[in-house]
Amino acid sequence: MLEFFKQNKLFNSLLLLPYTIILRFNSFLIDFDYEAYHENILTEFVYQLFSYNELLLDITAILMVFIQGVFVNLIVIKNRLSTSINLFPGVFYILLVSLIPEFQYLSAELIATNFLLIAIAQIFGIYNKPDVSAPLFNSGFSIALASMFCFNYILFIPAILTILLKLRKLRVIEVLQFVTGFNCLLFLLFTILYSTDQLGNFSNSFTQNLHFGFNADFKSDISSIKLGVFLLLILITLYRFSKNMVRRSYKSQKQNSSFYMFLLMSVFVLIINVNPSLHHLMMMIFPLAVLSSFLPSQYMKRWYAEGFHLFLFMLALIFQYSILF
Repeated sequence: MLEFFKQNKLFNSLLLLPYTIILRFNSFLIDFDYEAYHENILTEFVYQLFSYNELLLDITAILMVFIQGVFVNLIVIKNRLSTSINLFPGVFYILLVSLIPEFQYLSAELIATNFLLIAIAQIFGIYNKPDVSAPLFNSGFSIALASMFCFNYILFIPAILTILLKLRKLRVIEVLQFVTGFNCLLFLLFTILYSTDQLGNFSNSFTQNLHFGFNADFKSDISSIKLGVFLLLILITLYRFSKNMVRRSYKSQKQNSSFYMFLLMSVFVLIINVNPSLHHLMMMIFPLAVLSSFLPSQYMKRWYAEGFHLFLFMLALIFQYSILF
């Protein structure tokens, strides 16, 4: 199956859409009560735009995952993060973001990931550019927008600043440009919420989700297996870290090493969440997918790579449809 995505062509990219539908078709079979799901006021606003119509929200989630997969490919290819040009990063992103049933609905994390990808694309584009004020402002603005949907995404700011430090000699004015972009949206949003007397509700929706202390309930066998799959993938990518850096440009080495910072921050976010659950693992999907995509393209023979992908693909289908029986 990976052979279909080995070349960077328009037709091959379009094949990511049916690939996404196959992996997320289960969302049409399982009912999710969007009206009972209260993440924050902005996520509820998105649901209200679709009148809480579950079919439309599920279709939107599929299209969003497809577009994100294409965007992930653009980020990796444009910045030459891989030693070979292919569509594997988008494939593995779609696969991992559809791996377990807890990822199937249009969640706050899925919406926030759109803006996280934009922020990273902006930051990666500043390498060797004399004027970086616009990308820095846009990146800060995007991270702020992501945190408005899922407040935990604000903790990715250290990871973004780490990328900046790796890519260029960071000046104070450049940090201020990033912070200005972040604060600009916060000031505008808080002004609107204050004028509509909803600032209190908005603040409570965030503070209720943060708490130092790991209180997750992953005691069921199936939850432990799902969590174990992600931990195993993380360990494999960490094991391959040193070899990831071989025969790469200086720029590519710095950018790829930053993905490990994102993984670290994702684990930290999971720990401080008041009631962490499997759907919070979605925050580590982007860096984990990019690093996992290097395995079949650089370190595995063809049939081993196909077997690795097929194993994850079948595991996703088993996870999705096992809850129907």
